[in-house]
Amino acid sequence: MSFHASAAAQQPSNVCWQQASRAELNRCLEQELATLEQRQQQLVLLLQQQAAELEAISEGAKGLGLTLSQASDDFERFRDSYCRWEMKMMASGSGAGSQYLLCKIKLTENNLSHLQQWLKPSR
Repeated sequence: MSFHASAAAQQPSNVCWQQASRAELNRCLEQELATLEQRQQQLVLLLQQQAAELEAISEGAKGLGLTLSQASDDFERFRDSYCRWEMKMMASGSGAGSQYLLCKIKLTENNLSHLQQWLKPSR
């Protein structure tokens, strides 16, 4: 299973910014974010399985799964805080909510890319 972001996912504005209203734009961005978050959850589950396998054969890998869980939780907190900051920088303008969603999309895509590099190829 491939977890690379599609071209459309990398540029949600290309699709979403064509929407007629701000509400439609935000719904489009929310859909894009939900898709990326689902991919991220699937990838973390696969990495958890790999971590369990590695922990079983290497003493140095003990706690690997727990560390991944903590890192995932920390990422979610960082992403939310950082994107709220970006939203507030827009001074509650009409595009603030869209900016918040776009920020979360971009950071999630970046995280997916980083996680993907650790996924072992399928056998």
